[in-house]
Order: sequence, then structure tokens, then C-alpha cells
Amino acid sequence: MTKPSECGHSKKCFRYGADGCGHMGCKYFLSYNVSGNALDMEMSARTSGWVAVGFSSDTRMGGDDEVILCSTVKSTQSGEPEVQAATYVNTFPYVLPIKNKGTEIVTVVQGKNEDGYIYCHIRRPLSADKYMDLTNGWYQLYAFGPVLIGGDIEKHSETPKISVKISLLQQMNEFINCASLPALSISIFGFVIVAVLIN
Repeated sequence: MTKPSECGHSKKCFRYGADGCGHMGCKYFLSYNVSGNALDMEMSARTSGWVAVGFSSDTRMGGDDEVILCSTVKSTQSGEPEVQAATYVNTFPYVLPIKNKGTEIVTVVQGKNEDGYIYCHIRRPLSADKYMDLTNGWYQLYAFGPVLIGGDIEKHSETPKISVKISLLQQMNEFINCASLPALSISIFGFVIVAVLIN
């Protein structure tokens, strides 16, 4: 599990929460690194439902934008909660994304749901046929929310935060302190855009 001290060094990160928070402590935490064509990514959020990162050509989801989403579902074998991951497509603004109907390219390395947090560690090729090429520059949208008893996702719990347009190959280390968020935020298209870079 990525430590905050790795951010900006061995890992690229977006964190939203209290000072010094890490996975299973921040309100939302995305960390990742890239090796060749392989993306290794971790996401966590303060919810027992779902956590996701979206990739879009603009600051709104819609128009076949892609979402990597981890969600809590009940295991068909044990009946206990387990974390699954999948690629979703968001075709229309303000409509929940739907699972990609193609061959799934996201694999779960580890997932857990405990103490009111969801965490998942996933892998995905940076580029693959019929999927978005994540070596290109995209706006990243960070979101989380609840799931229904049957496992279907519901609308995000709060307005997603949005990065500047960035490639996953570029260095990134962004941190948003919840206490100072109102002074730092700019509202555009109903979303909140914050770019606080830490070097």
C-alpha cells in the first residue's frame, strides 16, 4: 500500500483529506506508477461503496469517457463483501457510467472494505485496442459513492475533484487539505477543480 512519503518520488498521487493522510485514511487517495505499458494503480476512499477515477477530454464526464471503478459486492461463494474492479464508459453527462461490454482489461491485485473505507489495487495496460490510451493527456476526475444492496452503483457522494489535463506518464503529486478547500477551489460546470502541486 502506497505511503504518503512515496508520493512525488516512486509514486504519482492525488490525495484529498487531512494532513499526512494515506490510503484508508484520506477522504480519497489515488496513487500509481507506470512500467512499460503496465499501469499499477491504487485507489481508496471513505465509503463502503465504490471508488473511481475517470479520464475525460474535458471537465465533464460524457462522450465515451472512461472510468476505472472499484466497487463492493457480495461474494457469491462466501456471502461476504468483496471488491471488484472494472472499466466503465460514461457516454452522457449526468448519467451513471455503464460497464464496458468488451473484454475486461482491469485486474484486481488486492481489494478490501473495512472501517468505512474501500481500497483496491489494480493493474491495466496503458493502451489497449478499443480502450482509451492513457499515455495521452486527459482530465482526471476523482469520485466515490455508495452502492445498492444488489451491487449497482449510485451517484457520487460529492462533486468530483478534477485535475489539470495530464498524462499518466507525467509526474504528479497533488494534495488537497479538506480544511482549506473552499479557499482553493474554482467551480466550473458544477465541478470543483483544484490543482495544488507539492514538490
